[in-house]
Amino acid sequence: EYTAIGTTLNAQANVSTTTPEATLTNNSTSAQTSVVDGHEFTASISPTVHTVGLGGSTAYEIMIKNTGLTEDRYTISLNGLNTEWYTLSQTSVALLPGQTARLPLTVHADSCSASGDHPFDVTIRSEANQQDQSLPASVTFESGPRVSGLVPLGGSTLGSRNVTVTWQTDAETT
Repeated sequence: EYTAIGTTLNAQANVSTTTPEATLTNNSTSAQTSVVDGHEFTASISPTVHTVGLGGSTAYEIMIKNTGLTEDRYTISLNGLNTEWYTLSQTSVALLPGQTARLPLTVHADSCSASGDHPFDVTIRSEANQQDQSLPASVTFESGPRVSGLVPLGGSTLGSRNVTVTWQTDAETT
């Protein structure tokens, strides 16, 4: 027989004796127990939005924590991106109660046809109770050059208003 999650179970015990006793108030007790799901988890993805130039790559972190009472195995899948555009370090992980896994997800694209915003979902599934959690995220691939972090060698100050910048990319052009 199964009891529904969220049910409160009551147990009561009474004892008696054949010999006389002065205090009868300590001859009974009761206890309550709540039925909980032993397979619970939380998950997140960070960051949820990235912008990267074509030919570059960017990293996300997927966090899964077993908040349940028993060991569980979780499968990780990704929907919405071309399978050639990402690398997922693991597609399943087993966690003991209280354990946390942090999995890297690397997203990259080399083709100009990938330009634009691409929403995607990472789905985490508990193998024990088949519950899913969907983590929405997006990546924007820019076809133009991205210039950032320009710092002179050694952190010195530039003495000119004119600076020549060159760059190199491995992205295919069309």
